[in-house]
Amino acid sequence: MKKNHNIYTFFTEIKPKYLNLAPKEQKQVIEGKKLKKALTNKAKTSYITYTKTKTELDSNNFSEALENQNDDLIKLDGIGPYIEQRLNDIGIYNYEQVSKLNNEDIHKITELIDFFPGRIERDNWVEKAQLFKINT
Repeated sequence: MKKNHNIYTFFTEIKPKYLNLAPKEQKQVIEGKKLKKALTNKAKTSYITYTKTKTELDSNNFSEALENQNDDLIKLDGIGPYIEQRLNDIGIYNYEQVSKLNNEDIHKITELIDFFPGRIERDNWVEKAQLFKINT
């Protein structure tokens, strides 16, 4: 009799509750997938927009250099290993290049390396690079 009672309980109490939960769970899974797809599409759109509108540095103003023509840019105030790497990533390797930067270049570099606006001017990178260039 106890087995029959357990089966009866399962079919009359437990199973209906479980079946009621299933559609809710399915709905949450479907909504989660829709949200994930929407976020993925938004990220793709943002990336495409960024790559089409991102700033490009014109090296004609300060000349191009090769990686093997690098100076220790960390000697300039405000440049640590991370900023030096970011500068190298955009093609700035030596004091010669930094010493020739104009205001437009500085603005673009600040944007490209995600650095604090005004920092290059405050720390006088251009003037100090000119001094280091003369002394090397």
